[in-house]
Parts: sequence; structure tokens; C-alpha cells
Amino acid sequence: MASDKKRRFVYSFLLPIAILLSMTVIPITAKLMGDEIIVETMPYDPRDVFRGDYVALSYKINEVEIEKLPDDIKNEKDIQKLEKYKNRTVYAVLKKEGEFHIVDSISLERPQSGIYLKSKIRDIYTLVYRAEHTEGEREDGRVAYDTIFLRYNIDRYFVPENTGKDLEKMSREGTLSARAKVYRGYALLEEIFPSEQIEN
Repeated sequence: MASDKKRRFVYSFLLPIAILLSMTVIPITAKLMGDEIIVETMPYDPRDVFRGDYVALSYKINEVEIEKLPDDIKNEKDIQKLEKYKNRTVYAVLKKEGEFHIVDSISLERPQSGIYLKSKIRDIYTLVYRAEHTEGEREDGRVAYDTIFLRYNIDRYFVPENTGKDLEKMSREGTLSARAKVYRGYALLEEIFPSEQIEN
């Protein structure tokens, strides 16, 4: 009995430590072994773009053309089946175009090679609209309904307090670029900087 209590105590003591260690392993691995990417931001204007300790960011790779989705998603007409894709984990396969990386395609399965980012489909409104309307009905004069939004884990860049006002302004204007390391879908945001600093 005493031995069981001791074992449970040891487990309860070690478990939080193991969790904390596991949370640091992937970022360290990405930093040491990851592929470097540079991605462009786009204008972002929420009320809390700068919160004193981080700058909120939106990227061009957040917005992905429907045609880059797997056929299982883009051709689905059953609304109930489309519902399962909301917040679904997908993988954005990247390719380099000029100085920046862009989304080449979206995969439902983890790719076996190449550079890719683990992401989630933010909402399925566009997919549902396309399923309910013919191609000729999809233009309403404002929205083309040909893109969806993905979420990544690099939408915040932490800065020392009271040092992010210039970055906030550039985030709102979409004139920032971001440098990150990517390892097996995990992205570690290392730096954001004015896009004009990139040498062509």
C-alpha cells in the first residue's frame, strides 16, 4: 500500500515535468532542424492587433484558393458532410515563389516529404455557399467565394512590452514579412520585419 502511494506521488510529480519538457522539444527541434520559410503578411485590422506583449498577424497563406483543396472537399455537395471539415486539421504544402513561400496545395493527410504547415480550416461558409449555388450564382458583386481561410500557429509575434507600436502599424498595412522554421508541419516564428528589407 505504501509502495503504491509512493508510486502515485512520483507519477504526479513527474507528469507535469514531462508535459513541460514535451512542450519545448518540438520548438527546439524546429529551430535546429527546420526548413526556413519567409511568408508575406496582409493587412490586419482587429481591435487588439497590439496587446502590449504581442503583435497579431495575418498572412497571405491564410487565404487559400478553393482549387488548391482536395477534390473530396471542393467537390462535396452534401452540407452535412461539409460540416465535418470545420476546424478540420489539414496540411498546407508550400512552395517557394520568388523570395516568399506560398501555398501550393492542401492535403488531408500529413505529407511524406516537402515543406508543409499543419493548419485548420477556420470555417466552411465558402464551401457551403458553393455547394448551394451554381457557378453563375456565386458572384454577388462583392465576394467571389473562391477562397477559404486557414489558421496556423504563427499568428502572434511576442515582443517586449511597449515596443510594438511600429510593428502594429506595419501589421495593419500588411507591409511585414515573417521568417519561420518549419519541422514536420510545426512552425516556429522567429522574426518579423519590414518587407522592404528583403533583397530581390
